[in-house]
Amino acid sequence: MISRRIKLEIENSPVIKNITGVNGINGDWGNFTRTVFERIARKINQVTTQKVMEMPYLVKDFLLLGQDEFENIKFKYQLNNTDDFIEHLKNINNQKPYNWISGKTLQGYWNNSNAKDKKLNVLLAFLGVGMHEWDEWKAMKPGPGDQTRSLGYSKFSDNETGTLKLLKNILPGFITDIIKNPTADPSSSKRPW
Repeated sequence: MISRRIKLEIENSPVIKNITGVNGINGDWGNFTRTVFERIARKINQVTTQKVMEMPYLVKDFLLLGQDEFENIKFKYQLNNTDDFIEHLKNINNQKPYNWISGKTLQGYWNNSNAKDKKLNVLLAFLGVGMHEWDEWKAMKPGPGDQTRSLGYSKFSDNETGTLKLLKNILPGFITDIIKNPTADPSSSKRPW
């Protein structure tokens, strides 16, 4: 998940607010369609590409993409180094910028999926946050209604979700026995097969 602070800054960014479809759902970004997130991602990618051209260290220090990903880019575009990549970015059509982040990824972040560090760096570069502040901005401080999706339990609720709920419905006796007595011999448990 991305921090509430990053979400709010992106949602309130004047660059993003001017995108068609963003003001249509009264600020509830969780209800945006993939198309709207694709438009948002394109604008983020355009701005981020400009920032990379102004501050090449974002690529040279592998802050926005990993070393393996950069090696793939070098091979794909037949580049020799980061300076060649920066030149390549300067020649890209502004309407189809380098894809630093996708609409699918953004939509997942607004629906509480986990965020990768490099993608958070892309969002922070887009926002123009100084590198010395990145760790503070990434700090996870969930607010009301924020949830995580891990191991079938919501962090802020006692309701079972996902895989654990499915397993308990399919294998009730077997799972219950294991949960009640995890050290017992599994062969003595009721088995569903």
